[in-house]
Amino acid sequence: MDNLVFACVSPHGALVIPLISGSEGAKARASQAGMEELRRRMEAARPETIVILETHSMLVDGAISLLDSAKVSGELGAPHTVVPPEAAGHYFSLTFDVDRELNVAIMAAGRASNVPVVRVRHFLESTPIKIEWGSLIPLWYLGATLMPQPKVVIAGVAFPRNQLSLEAYIDFGRALRTVIAAADRRIAVIISTDLAHTHAADGRYGFDPAAAECDAALLEVVRADALDRLLEFDEDWVDRAKNEAIRPLLALHGLVEGTGRRVEVLSYEAPTYYGMMCAAYDQSPRVG
Repeated sequence: MDNLVFACVSPHGALVIPLISGSEGAKARASQAGMEELRRRMEAARPETIVILETHSMLVDGAISLLDSAKVSGELGAPHTVVPPEAAGHYFSLTFDVDRELNVAIMAAGRASNVPVVRVRHFLESTPIKIEWGSLIPLWYLGATLMPQPKVVIAGVAFPRNQLSLEAYIDFGRALRTVIAAADRRIAVIISTDLAHTHAADGRYGFDPAAAECDAALLEVVRADALDRLLEFDEDWVDRAKNEAIRPLLALHGLVEGTGRRVEVLSYEAPTYYGMMCAAYDQSPRVG
């Protein structure tokens, strides 16, 4: 599968971008360093299309969604989001062309694997679909500086447990692998996800000890290159932790299983109520 030139796991918390996080960004130095290293490897891979599997894209009940306008665009930072006072006035916007041909192929392959995949578009197809932090934050590091600018595919892969089975995400990853293998271009895949969201009592979801436990178990699975073991995680425990990474990482398992790619966890931290991880899946084993 030489067309898959790079794959990685990226956080999407605003703390990783100093421009919009101000002094709060100092809490996430490890993640910022991890993202810089992912940027270096992405630039070396020179993808023509970047596929993002993310947990905050436009969601369709009972299906994996693909944003299928000609372009996607979005903004982050003041005045678009609340930022620390010293960062007020700082924001960025990004616009990317969409690889609609790849969207069609992914939808067909997904459905052939009995995974419901739908394309979502504005009725005026030339109107860009808005993207949020789940795509914008990874693309700030991993797409915005690439020349020539790659096209993108944005897939929404987050759903409650009663909508798609865990195995369906593995099947989707396998279908994506088939599409990439048949493509005539260089493709990178970003798994955009944060981890558990109940690390802090003053956080949005309160505190639960399951957060630290679940993140630790997930890191062990990633480092062991055994993502299939996520199927064994108790879903009530995952729900208590509010860990959003299980489903997208199972899709990653379907994508890279049996390819011999070397995984490297570059960083993990929980500087606020949610955990963040940077991990790289390189095209071939690194020497030295």
